[in-house]
Amino acid sequence: MTDVAQEFSEALDRTVTYVDVPMAKLHRANRYDRATADVERITGKRPLTVEEFVAARKDFYLG
Repeated sequence: MTDVAQEFSEALDRTVTYVDVPMAKLHRANRYDRATADVERITGKRPLTVEEFVAARKDFYLG
């Protein structure tokens, strides 16, 4: 999740940090780290990186 925070930081041009909390057990265990080619196969478009997704929605994240 530290890497995701770094991508948010780069997209928003401000520091975003990850704070490990007990509820994040599944993230720590990489439970959600499952990359597939399904998005591209179904939509014909490559998936966005976290940084690309956040940068396109700066107003949402920065208010």
